[in-house]
Amino acid sequence: MSDTPESPHTATNPGDDVQAPAAIETTVPEASSDEPVVGPSERPAPPPTAEDLAPTTVQTDHLRVQPVAAFPTDLPAPSIRYKDLAEFKKETAALIKNVTKDTDTVLAVFSNTAYLLHAWQAGQLARAGVDAGYEAKQPDSLSSDEQKLESQLAGHLVSNVLQNLLTALLSRTYSSRDTRQPAAVNALLAQALDACAALLKVPSTPDPTVSAVGDVLMAVFQDTRPFYVHHGQDEPAAAALAAAAAEEDDSWRSKAVFGSWVDVFDNAKWRPAHIVEESENRFRVSFDGGESATHNERSGEWIDKDSWRIAKVHSKSLPYIEQWRLDLQKGSKCDAIDTVSKWYTVNILDAKEFIVKINYDGWSSTYDEWVSRTSDRLQALKTMAKGGKESGGVVMHSKGRVIDDQADPEDALAVYRGKEWGSYCLTQMVNHFATSGGFDAICARLEPRGADAVPVVTLRKLLAATGHVANLYSRVYARSLLGRLATSVTETVLSYSDAHLRQLEKDDLQSILLALKHMLYRIMPWRDADSTLENFSLESALKVHRSTTPALSSPP
Repeated sequence: MSDTPESPHTATNPGDDVQAPAAIETTVPEASSDEPVVGPSERPAPPPTAEDLAPTTVQTDHLRVQPVAAFPTDLPAPSIRYKDLAEFKKETAALIKNVTKDTDTVLAVFSNTAYLLHAWQAGQLARAGVDAGYEAKQPDSLSSDEQKLESQLAGHLVSNVLQNLLTALLSRTYSSRDTRQPAAVNALLAQALDACAALLKVPSTPDPTVSAVGDVLMAVFQDTRPFYVHHGQDEPAAAALAAAAAEEDDSWRSKAVFGSWVDVFDNAKWRPAHIVEESENRFRVSFDGGESATHNERSGEWIDKDSWRIAKVHSKSLPYIEQWRLDLQKGSKCDAIDTVSKWYTVNILDAKEFIVKINYDGWSSTYDEWVSRTSDRLQALKTMAKGGKESGGVVMHSKGRVIDDQADPEDALAVYRGKEWGSYCLTQMVNHFATSGGFDAICARLEPRGADAVPVVTLRKLLAATGHVANLYSRVYARSLLGRLATSVTETVLSYSDAHLRQLEKDDLQSILLALKHMLYRIMPWRDADSTLENFSLESALKVHRSTTPALSSPP
């Protein structure tokens, strides 16, 4: 056994029950009191009195996303023409190629794509290629030849064109001076999602088409696309929030000094923050609080003192704070994560207005620390950790931070959570598809149907697209949608026939498990999600093995 102090913040060595970790450098505050040290000589300002705390009604409008704007009307008239499938293939291939060309050519791509999507949804692709005025005419039944061509054109559009075209549009950046371009891309994405939702809702839509819809959804819901990275990252509500702040009494700002607390607007919500450094015109704030934030020069964020993002402490953040955090007091318990990303249960040794002193269960008091009540490092008891030192710790989920959806509007479907979780434009797309009933249609598609169950490849694509944006669903919608979807998928896979199971490649199963992981982590404690996933993985692997292993013949 090593004679160095034990710490929950370091890896353990082989050979012991819960092995003694290697020593790490830890700053132990030199102070006569039990309060955290926040600076070399200055002491923090006293916490606000009850009279100072005047919580306002929670503002959630900035969490909502606006409906997608209509397609711009000042673009070139559509010019695409075709009279058969061969010409249609040639024209649509040119559309994809032209996305990389000059602005005027790209504007024409927008118009022609919108024209095709509209004709497709109207069931008039066969006529739209030879008559640009088809909409103004009284529609009549398609002839048998037109019906055949319509089926061919629609099949090629969804299976071979749409995914590649939308990927190309999302893979380039557009001039910030011409607002028509990103607006047109947004409108086209929404139009394509409407068409996909409509196909998913029709039970007779063939599986190959549904599989192609899955490809389209995966293309649209990929948050790393350059379009999402470079456009739609600015929060539209920022201007409104700034204007509202300008009308508020800001006399409190003169009392905001080093060591005091303020509310800070961060990633689409208000959070209490500790001022850990001060310059003439700016504050450096930390959301963790305690000693580590003060002594670590790289932690926190610098914000202008007169910024609208700073407000009087608890004037705006209280509605965003979960009740269990406010209830923490001496003797309470919760979960905490250490500096090597392991969760343990902790005991609250002392509690103040904004910070609590924690002891990692089973670990030496040398490593007790003060942490902000609202820090992401604290979570409700047994939602992340299995126990104290004896549990070995639970390694943090690779996604990192836990989603705080406490203030999500109950009637919202998708919520903008700031740049960290996805661009505003992407959130609009998720909200649009949810509003159109697309996700509900996916749930219905993936329900167990015996011999008619959805093919493995189609299930994988639809599940991957839905799970990839799980962090953007609102609290209420996530629990409604993802719970149903996870149940349907697990039941479908475990009820697959041997013929279906033989289609299930190792990569397919891994993709399904990853998507389920994203979804379950969104709606339940990680340790419960891991247990559920482990059981499903074992059961599905056993069924696949049995489906591919010949039965042993009975002895004579």
